[in-house]
Amino acid sequence: MSLHAIALAATMAAQARSAQSDHLAAVDTAALEVGLSTSLQQSNAATSNLTYESYRRTGLGAGVSLALRSRYPLVPVLELSRISLVEGSRATASAGTVQTELYAFAYRAGVSADLGRFRPAVGVGLYDLNVRARLQGQSYASRELDFGYYAGLTAFPYIRGALRIGVEIKGDLLSEAAINSVGAGVRMSYDALQF
Repeated sequence: MSLHAIALAATMAAQARSAQSDHLAAVDTAALEVGLSTSLQQSNAATSNLTYESYRRTGLGAGVSLALRSRYPLVPVLELSRISLVEGSRATASAGTVQTELYAFAYRAGVSADLGRFRPAVGVGLYDLNVRARLQGQSYASRELDFGYYAGLTAFPYIRGALRIGVEIKGDLLSEAAINSVGAGVRMSYDALQF
């Protein structure tokens, strides 16, 4: 092998190492990640106290989150979500049909881990439970706060630069109300700030 070929091979190897180190440096940068999610929710919310004639325990949920990613695998997360728990209706003898909905705003704080394209997460949450009823154009509402826990898993098959799009499964357990909710849907995350 000539000296020219050896020099060319050494130059190409050095360029490959440089490109690899640049890629690792980009991965190792810290970022403030903003996430949006939407999901189909299923709950075990009790319906006996609401005396529904017809009801459903499925509904749409949505959320927004902030995550602080760094070179370390653990990622602290703050999230605000709306969880649909149960909707139903009941006919009254004189006033018409009462439409009732039970839903919650979830204020979650937890930690997740970046494991390649997968991100498991666990944490705690404060759940603002709301019951809203509508009858003859009038709305009536009541609410209470409950503490709970959550766990989830996100898989990101699409990662391009600062953008990640994936599928997510998340479960919530409201301790005092004894309500479980599971959701499956889509998550989109974007590195809004890199430092």
